[in-house]
Amino acid sequence: MHKHPLARLIAGDSHESLLHQGPKDMATDIQQRYWIKGITTLTRSIRKNCLICKRQHGKPYKYPFATALPAVRTHACRPFQHVGLDYFGPIGYKTSSGNNGKLWAMLSTCLVTRAVHLEIVPDNSTSSFLLAMRRLIGRRGTPKSIISDNAPAFSLGYAMINADLKSMINSSQTLTSYLASKEIEVRQITPFAPWQGGVYEEL
Repeated sequence: MHKHPLARLIAGDSHESLLHQGPKDMATDIQQRYWIKGITTLTRSIRKNCLICKRQHGKPYKYPFATALPAVRTHACRPFQHVGLDYFGPIGYKTSSGNNGKLWAMLSTCLVTRAVHLEIVPDNSTSSFLLAMRRLIGRRGTPKSIISDNAPAFSLGYAMINADLKSMINSSQTLTSYLASKEIEVRQITPFAPWQGGVYEEL
């Protein structure tokens, strides 16, 4: 039987003694001494699982189909005009009193130049996110578009930036009303699809 371990040992020995010839040569060599039912299936399996044959006869890797990059990734513009955002952490540290503390970092990357800007965030609250955005904009300028994942702090922060406080533009000059006047285009990736944010995840 071709599924028996002894049959696989016989076929493997024949394959090596023939210096890694093809399935038909293996079948001819084995049938001079043994009769194995389903020998074609057996010889093909031995050849398929042989590492040396994979190296010699394997086809080059075919890259998956990829569409052209979007305009925000290729058109010339100032740095940090189109931004990808993500958090990483928590990072442990010792406070001045000797206690253990945690903090996060907001990673902002320019989608064109791939420059990176880091901002320390003490917690995952929306207010900390907005303050980190304020520091980013003060240093790098207001972005035209932002791409990020669907973290609760991000989602609420974007709602405050672009929707909830637009009515306050004429009466207040706070950060959110200032950003609302700039009409930042926000795009969040599909939930549970982190590969769509690979542009910042790999950093």
